[in-house]
Amino acid sequence: EMLLGWKIEYNPGRRPKKESLALAYEYWIDHIQSEVDSSRLLLHNSKDGWDPICKFLEISFDKRPHIPYPYTNSKSDWRMIVAIVCFLSDIWPMLPWIGAVFFIVGTVKLLKSNIHFGTMLKTKALSTEKKEK
Repeated sequence: EMLLGWKIEYNPGRRPKKESLALAYEYWIDHIQSEVDSSRLLLHNSKDGWDPICKFLEISFDKRPHIPYPYTNSKSDWRMIVAIVCFLSDIWPMLPWIGAVFFIVGTVKLLKSNIHFGTMLKTKALSTEKKEK
């Protein structure tokens, strides 16, 4: 596929090559830097925390966030995200079937509970009638 004229190697059903994604990322950064005025652009690295963001937005020190900067790009987090995405991309063709199974099971449980509830009501009604006689 093409990303702003940059070819990304992509084969359906397979992950794109890491080198191809890295080159596309670098191309995208270069493209943004060439299009956006440098006074309106902040290239931020999450390792730098709040300081560069607050300076860029001209937020005074006393109004800066007093919570730690959310560092969520750990290797273990990304491995988990990639594993989930890969799992979901592998099973997505089966999702309609899985949904159908859950629908059928839920419907059967609902019908059984209604039948049981209906039986309870009939039994209660019969016992009330016997008490009245």
